[in-house]
Amino acid sequence: SLVAAIRLGADEFLIKPVTLVALQAHVEAVIRLYNRTRSGKIATRSFKTPRGTVDLDQASIETDGVREPPSNTDMLLLESLLASGGRIVLMETLKGDIWGGSEITDSALKMAVHRLRQKIGDGDAENPVIVHHRSIGFSLPV
Repeated sequence: SLVAAIRLGADEFLIKPVTLVALQAHVEAVIRLYNRTRSGKIATRSFKTPRGTVDLDQASIETDGVREPPSNTDMLLLESLLASGGRIVLMETLKGDIWGGSEITDSALKMAVHRLRQKIGDGDAENPVIVHHRSIGFSLPV
């Protein structure tokens, strides 16, 4: 399973059928991650939220003392946002990273982010964990 593979050390994964756009997005994300770690910046796969922690290495989201595994969509979304190093990830890039370039609406992406925000307890409008940049994309400034 996906969770077992991540717990055993998998850093990247693709869901079949794989599109060329999704493969390219994943390769670009790995290259960005490699370049950041070479430049001395530590690539983090876990972070604290105001109400808990998110740990991608353990495939776990803990909010208010309740731990649950992230969905596949949550994992892909978090991986893409974390790989950006706090920079804005364009909505089109996120849709490609998560759904492999299929015809997904902006509303579907926003709903996926909304569900993830609920899981991580990200309800603070003043200081959100996942920042929405209207009509552009999202960022995770951790």
